[in-house]
This record gives sequence, C-alpha cells and structure tokens, in this order.
Amino acid sequence: MREAKGYLETLRREHAEAMFKADNPTLTMTFDELYERYRVSRLGDKPSTVYRREQIIQARVLPFFGDMEIKDISPDTVVQWHSYFYDDEGKAIFSDTYLRSLHAHLSAILNYAVYCGWLPANPAKKCSIGEKHATERPVWTPQEYKRFREAITDDPMVYYAFETLYFTGLRKGELLALNIDDIDFKTHMLKVTKSLVVIRGKEYVTSPKTKKNVRNVRLNSELEEELKEYLASRPGYLGTERLFPFGKDRLRNILAKGIEKTGLSPITIHCFRHSHITNLIAAGYSPVDIANRVGHESIYITLHYSHAFKNVENSIAESLDQIMEEIE
Repeated sequence: MREAKGYLETLRREHAEAMFKADNPTLTMTFDELYERYRVSRLGDKPSTVYRREQIIQARVLPFFGDMEIKDISPDTVVQWHSYFYDDEGKAIFSDTYLRSLHAHLSAILNYAVYCGWLPANPAKKCSIGEKHATERPVWTPQEYKRFREAITDDPMVYYAFETLYFTGLRKGELLALNIDDIDFKTHMLKVTKSLVVIRGKEYVTSPKTKKNVRNVRLNSELEEELKEYLASRPGYLGTERLFPFGKDRLRNILAKGIEKTGLSPITIHCFRHSHITNLIAAGYSPVDIANRVGHESIYITLHYSHAFKNVENSIAESLDQIMEEIE
C-alpha cells in the first residue's frame, strides 16, 4: 500500500512538472526540446535540405547547446560555442562559408523560439562568425583546363561530363540529373530542371532549390558536336535515361587522378562552375546575363567574383587609353 502511494505521488509530481513546463516554456525549455519542435515545423522542406540540416545540427550544434535551457543562451554563450571552431593559434578549422552556415542554422532555431514567444530576442543576432565575403575559390584558365582534359581522354564518359561542366557552368548535381532528352539539338539548348542528391548513400533526383535554377543553357557549337559524338557512342539508350549514369565519386576520383598526373593546382568539382563564370566575366558579359545562364542572382556574382570584374575594369581602362591616343 505504501509503495502504491509512493508511485502515485511520483506520478503527480511528474505530471505537475510537465504541466509547469508546458505553461512556462521560456523558463524550462532546453535547446534539445526547442530543436525537436523546430524540426517538426520544418518537415515540409525538401528531403535533401532536411538531411543536410540534421547532419550539421546533430554534429556541431546539439553537443554544445543540447542540455542548455534556452533562457540561459546569451551572445556570450554563442561566442563561446564559436571558440570551438578555432585551433590554439586562433586559426579557423573550417572554411568561412561553413562557419557562417553553422551560425545561420543556430540563428534559425533561435528565431523560431522568438517567433513562438519563447524568447524575447535572438542572442545569435548579436554576434557572427566567418568572413562575410568568403575566400574566392580557385579556378582553372582555359589553358589549364586543356592540360587536364588531355589527361583524362581514356575515360570518354567522364571526359564529356567535365567538358559539360566547364563550358556550361552547371552544378554537379544538375549535371548528373540530366536525361538524354534534356539536350535539344534543334534549339541548341540544355534544359536544366532537376538535381541529383545523395541522402544516406541513396541517390534521389529532386527539383532545384529555387525557380531561378530552372533554366535553358545555350550550348556552344563545339560542345554540342562533342555531345552528339558521345550519344552516337551509346546507341539504343532511351531519352529518359541519365546522360551521365554515374555518381559524384567517379567525378572526384577522375579529377584527383588528372590533377596528380598534370601537377595542376588542386580544385574541386564546384570550381569548374566558378571557372566558367570567371571566363564569361573576362569575355565582358554582364552580371545579369551570367546570372541568367548559371541560375544565380546577379548580386551573388558581383560579391564573389570582384577579382574578375576588376580585371575587366583594367581592360576597359586600357581600351579608353587607346581611344584617347587615336583622337589626339
């Protein structure tokens, strides 16, 4: 009988604590509890987005903030969290872009708490991490790319994939999601309408992140002829089949082998996109025209490719000198 009374008393106490927590979330809610509510509120996001966000938060955010009550999170607490991403010499152990992404994920969760009335303000907005303008990615000039492609001719399928990357500026996910029917030789266009993502080792073809990413990319005549040759080597394939039926690992492996063979400066697959944009800037095309081709907002190009635009400005100044000499 005494044990039963003790059990009932425990149940009453636990119920009272649960009711108090429900009525006073700002006083008792932990970050773990906040994140679970936030996570449920975002289940409508694209699966690839949910997966990447979950990976980052589980690995970098929850280990520090998880058991902490949200009312105790201050700007100083966030700065203390930032300190874990620097070595003993004060050097960041991650890229500026990744550091800013980590901070943005934390800030989004705390913004949700403010929106729900559980916090009066977002403490993450009082501080930041990572340079606003991330370090510019390396690019390959046409001459450097020529050396690379000459080193990978023994793998024709991947060779044509890299040709397409360098001369269209597609993202690797966009490239690998292409179907044969996405090439329209009548209009000379490449239709970009989807992207390949990998979630827990399984490939999925999804819609692009934004409407701006859906676009038609005009093929230059040389690349168009190469793609015709490539398709001619694959007779019997259906138009609905993938143009390049392999994964991102194969691209990375061939890129690494080509770099080792040629001694070129190391770059990533995404740097082919940056190389394409830089080449277009050097050719004198406007930010708006380039943004439409690669599926970016023009401000993105203006901010991240200022070095290339500076070279164009130098070229313009030289041209004006020539004009002045002609009219003197």
